[in-house]
Amino acid sequence: MNILALHMRKDLLSLRQALAIQAQAASRLAEYEYQPMAKNVLTLAKESGCTAYDCEFIATAKALGCALVTGDKALLKAFPAVAISFTP
Repeated sequence: MNILALHMRKDLLSLRQALAIQAQAASRLAEYEYQPMAKNVLTLAKESGCTAYDCEFIATAKALGCALVTGDKALLKAFPAVAISFTP
């Protein structure tokens, strides 16, 4: 949505166009979405000091049994068992 908002601010898209694009994207991605449990996110945030927003990614990776590839140094430090660096 940030990309759509940027395009609206630059007058490259109208609100109506942006909403249509967002609706189309949401319908295509709906079956691939995952919403982590709030309890898990908030527990991770409390224990790590990381933002709840960032902990949503960690909680999702944990729930799906995969690694989170990130460049976020705080996540790499707080969650070394889940977060891995994308830099070689």
